[in-house]
Amino acid sequence: MKKWLKSIYRKIKPARTFWTTVAIVYLTALFVIIMTNSDMKLLGTELSWNWGRATFWTLCFYTLLSLRVVKEDEVGARLFFRRPLHNLSSGLVFIPLGFCQIVKETRLIMQDELPAPPEKIWRTKKGKRGEASPEADVVPADKAKEGYKPPIRITFGAPNVELPENTTDKVEQEQNIEINKHIKKIREAQQGENGVRDPFDFRMTAEVFLIIRWRIDDFVRFISTIGTIDKARTQIEDTATAAVTRAFAKISPAVALAHLGTQSKYLRAEIEERISGKGEEKKRLPWGIKMETAQIKLINFSHEFNDAVQERAEAEAIAQVKATEGKGEGDKEKRILTGRADGLKHMAKELGVSSAAVLASETARAITQNPGQKTIIAGSGGLADLMGVVTALGQTLGGDKNKTQEKKGDTNV
Repeated sequence: MKKWLKSIYRKIKPARTFWTTVAIVYLTALFVIIMTNSDMKLLGTELSWNWGRATFWTLCFYTLLSLRVVKEDEVGARLFFRRPLHNLSSGLVFIPLGFCQIVKETRLIMQDELPAPPEKIWRTKKGKRGEASPEADVVPADKAKEGYKPPIRITFGAPNVELPENTTDKVEQEQNIEINKHIKKIREAQQGENGVRDPFDFRMTAEVFLIIRWRIDDFVRFISTIGTIDKARTQIEDTATAAVTRAFAKISPAVALAHLGTQSKYLRAEIEERISGKGEEKKRLPWGIKMETAQIKLINFSHEFNDAVQERAEAEAIAQVKATEGKGEGDKEKRILTGRADGLKHMAKELGVSSAAVLASETARAITQNPGQKTIIAGSGGLADLMGVVTALGQTLGGDKNKTQEKKGDTNV
């Protein structure tokens, strides 16, 4: 409570001093007006002059010239000979002409895509493999004036490296504990029987895109510490780039993609620590801005890498489909053979012959049903099989004949 009262007093003190000074000046002017409110003849003329009336109208005219307007979407500050005094809210404000000045800026939330919007990213052509391009990340002067910037390229850390959990920073400690759980899951999946290594679980370099949303909270502090919005954006970008570089240098892309939310929280904590004037560095002044959101928008890998990952995924999917189709065909054939076997057993039981005889007769029937079959395999094996078929036919026909005679005998009796 005491700190809050001190902060309120610190904010209203400059305004109170200003309005106290203005009140003293206007009361003095009013006293002069009253004391000099009498007509006096000009020397050698019939004209009269009233110093009180003249002072009154001069004061009114000066007051009208000193009025300014701060729009509803703006924040302003009153300066005394270019020295910031205090913040101004929207509406009609009094800026003493000749003594004070006013500066205004937007009070709306500003959203910045870092390093720049996608259409303003300057990428150079790659050199040969193993050779760095001499123009890498260098934006030409004419393109820089148009707002082009190089991409933020970050080299990720080695896979399966756990982060320290005993840190003094509570936010970093919670983040490391959560990330270590994911690293252990990746390691267990790779050590399984069918474990396949994640294509993103390698040390590589990729482009990172960030989104920062912020607004001016204390305009006097802002212009005293930072100066302009462009300078603030530059410092926010430097702070954000350093934060994600430190964070991603410890983990692989697979872990980073799975914990973009956690990394975004860490990014926001890093920026808020810097703009609030807190942290390890001494004599750091707050910036006078408030961070709304800070998040990692995208990790952009190369086209070649994305195509390779896509091809691998498609190949695995096709292999899985073929394996499923093969299993389905095998199950279908198994059901057909099982059904045929059950049918042959039923025929053998009804006809009173052996299963081999039934199978032979079915084979012979299949041969006769194929008019195009003109070839008979000669040889001991083929001939024996053919004789087996004839024998089976004889047994079948004999069995049918005996059954017929038995039925006739039963009828005669």
